[in-house]
Amino acid sequence: MASQTPAVVMDNGTGYSKLAGPGGHLSGKRGTEDLDFFIGDEALAAAGGAGYGINYPIRHGQIDNWDLMERFWSNSIFKYLRVEPEDHHFLLTEPVRHAVPNASGA
Repeated sequence: MASQTPAVVMDNGTGYSKLAGPGGHLSGKRGTEDLDFFIGDEALAAAGGAGYGINYPIRHGQIDNWDLMERFWSNSIFKYLRVEPEDHHFLLTEPVRHAVPNASGA
């Protein structure tokens, strides 16, 4: 029997993003080791501090800031799910009425 490559599902949304790793393991809401970048509840808590603000890479269902989105994905993969990208397949969801130019990062 051939071994199967595990999958990671990333459901990116305007208000919430959901992540599931191999075996359906869901990510927790935790801060990252990179102190200038927080996700989730830690981002809301840090927003009141000097030099921190809230940024949303997705607006109205469309990726608005590709640099922030890539940083979010990187932190999600390595620090929350703790998986190696080359060892997994990735499924990214998108809205049903999604504009084609946005999908390419254009």
